[in-house]
Amino acid sequence: MIKLSDVIDALANTELSTLSVVVDGEIPPEHYKRIVIALNRAISRLATRLTVKKGFLTLQTRADEQFYSLTTENTVSSGNPNAYIIDTALNPFKTEHLLEILNISTLKDKHLSLDGSDGVVRISVNKLKFAQDMKEDVYTITYSALPELIDVTQFVGNVIVDPETVMIDLPLAYMNALIFFVASVFHAPTVSTLDDLRTRQDVNYHHKFEAECLLLESKGVDIDEDVPTNLFHQRGFI
Repeated sequence: MIKLSDVIDALANTELSTLSVVVDGEIPPEHYKRIVIALNRAISRLATRLTVKKGFLTLQTRADEQFYSLTTENTVSSGNPNAYIIDTALNPFKTEHLLEILNISTLKDKHLSLDGSDGVVRISVNKLKFAQDMKEDVYTITYSALPELIDVTQFVGNVIVDPETVMIDLPLAYMNALIFFVASVFHAPTVSTLDDLRTRQDVNYHHKFEAECLLLESKGVDIDEDVPTNLFHQRGFI
C-alpha cells in the first residue's frame, strides 16, 4: 500500500513544485482535502481501466435456482434467510465493490469457464446463470474490486490529519499514475479558452496518466506486485 504522506511529498518535490500550493518545499495541510478528492477520482479511474484489486466471495448454489445476483441483499450478513452469498458481519460483501466477475472455481480448485461450456454463464457484471442439471455446490468467485477510497470527511475544518497514518489501497506500482492524475487536476486552469487546449499542463498530465495506464496494462502488473516506479527511483524518493 502507499502512504498519503509519500504522495504529498512526491507532489511537492516534482509535479506541483512550481505551483503556489507548495510553500518552502512542502504542501500545507489546507490543501490535503483537495489532494485526497483527486486521489479518490484517480483510484476509481484506475479501477475501471485495470484490475487493481481482487475480491473473493463464497457462493452456495441450490438445485432449484439457476440465476444468482451477487448483491448485498443476497448475503448472509444482510439477514436474508434465503441468502446464497456466504459472508460475515466482520467481512461483509458489498455490491458497490464488485466491478466484474473474473472467474469461478469449486472448493477442489477446479476452475470453470464462464462461457457456458462448464455449465456457468456470466450474463452481466454481477450475475451468473447455472445450467439446470448443475448440482448444489459451494464455489469461490474472484472478482475485480474497487479499492477502498480515502475517507474525505476526516479532512475538514481545522482538523489536521497526519498523512503518515493514511494509507491508499493500492500497491506502489500505481504511484506514478496517481501522481500524474493529481497533477492534471491541480494544473487545470480555472478559466480557459479553446486556444489553450493544445498547450495546457493539465492536458499534458492527463496524457501522462493515460500512458502510464497503458504501460501498466502492457506489463501485466499484478495487483500484489510492488514493482519499482521509475519516476520516483530516478528522482531519489524511493
